[in-house]
Amino acid sequence: MELPGAQKEFVEILHQIKDPATLHGFLSWIKENWFTGDSNLNIGSHETAVVVNGVEAEELLENIAIDLRQLLPMEAQLPSETIVFPKIGKNADCHPATTVNVDGFLYDDRLVDALCDEGKLPKSYCTSCGSRDTKPLTFISHSASRENLAHAFRNLLPDLTGKHLLDIGSRFGAVLFGAFAYSLASRITGVEINAELAALSLSMVHKYNMQSRVEVYTGDIRQFPHLVSSADVVVMHNVFEFFAPLDVQRDLWQALRQLIKRGALILTSPSLEQALSPLNTNIQLEQWVEHLTHPSNTASMDDDDEDSVPEMDLVHLYRVL
Repeated sequence: MELPGAQKEFVEILHQIKDPATLHGFLSWIKENWFTGDSNLNIGSHETAVVVNGVEAEELLENIAIDLRQLLPMEAQLPSETIVFPKIGKNADCHPATTVNVDGFLYDDRLVDALCDEGKLPKSYCTSCGSRDTKPLTFISHSASRENLAHAFRNLLPDLTGKHLLDIGSRFGAVLFGAFAYSLASRITGVEINAELAALSLSMVHKYNMQSRVEVYTGDIRQFPHLVSSADVVVMHNVFEFFAPLDVQRDLWQALRQLIKRGALILTSPSLEQALSPLNTNIQLEQWVEHLTHPSNTASMDDDDEDSVPEMDLVHLYRVL
């Protein structure tokens, strides 16, 4: 039997074991009897990484990132995109002249440091031209990092076998690729309003043979109520704040409040509390969702303190009531 076939059968056995204690015992038995040396098995993980043509999940995502870096400008924003800088809320201090989009999926911390060292990516700006009076630039990312994707699918989300995952504002597909690599969701859907970005993600879907489970739609999410209402997991990463004026954001959230089905999971960054706070949507969160993750008490932190919170702790998981 070839490696992909063996891996598939192993995953199928795992999914037949419904009792958590039995699953833990089975994986412990494998670890104790079949693993040697420094090999390690993550018993707590809900998902098993998919191997595509013999390529592991991390390598698959790295290869896609390399391809996309050749096709996108360094800031990963296209001339056809409309960026709206927030006037109120936590990100109101982001200014077009001093804010740089460094896409977390395309550029990990190691690569960002290398680009800064090479002078290809500035770290600060001069507040008085020609002087040494400088301040650090504000770095933002409109995509989830590969590290955050691994954390979300391995540690936060349950087993997604047979489930429908919807990524709203999928851009060039980072979450879609992560869902394909780290989960066995049977349907992975992205909705992206920018046609160029949607086409770019589709090109990666076909290049890496993901079309059996991944699909991409172009348009406003309100055009696809059937996709929202059928989703078991809805992902939203920095989805509306930088891309729509406040009145449109308000309408979008109110539509989602009505469409996302009871029992569905919502994975967001930032939190729903932060996203909704400046919008006056009249959505009562405590009546809509149960907050399942409380990694840090970020609600009590001021803006400076939150900068030190690990990126993973800023990903939030909710269940719709």
